[in-house]
Amino acid sequence: PRDWSSDVCSSDLLPDWVSVVQLPIRTSGADCSDECPRWTAYLTATTGGDPELMALLQEIAGWLLVPDTSYQKFVLFYGDAGTGKSTFLRTVTALLGTQNVSAVGMDRLTDRFSPAEMQDKLANLCGDMGKVTDKVEGVLKMLTGEDTMMFERKHQTPYSARATARLIFATNELDRKS
Repeated sequence: PRDWSSDVCSSDLLPDWVSVVQLPIRTSGADCSDECPRWTAYLTATTGGDPELMALLQEIAGWLLVPDTSYQKFVLFYGDAGTGKSTFLRTVTALLGTQNVSAVGMDRLTDRFSPAEMQDKLANLCGDMGKVTDKVEGVLKMLTGEDTMMFERKHQTPYSARATARLIFATNELDRKS
């Protein structure tokens, strides 16, 4: 298989522990005006027919179907507007069911109550990444590292648990670490 790590963004944008794959997603040839195209038609249109990239996107979608966090990874889709990132997130949300998906942005990971929104969900799919701060970096490591962490909901007793949601963020541009 192709080594997608060769497409990672320069290290001056994000911390060393983050690998970002810039997917060469294209929408040319996709016609969504009348009805939703089939999954394979979407994959073909957005990847330009690249079979390895199509397999990667299918693997990511399949990874979300199984409640297993042992891979200790999160996914970041990066690319220009109109390249299929949000379409992928909407499709996967429909596949998983909205009751199994949260949408906590990276900038909200350090909020007091936001991480609890991801608990007992299969995926956290967010179309706007936000900045990676040192605090966010720590929470990301806990969420993806199978660490026990504290969750708190308003007017309820805080509890400790391992995160259940796999994380996918999408962005048009990468902000520098702040």
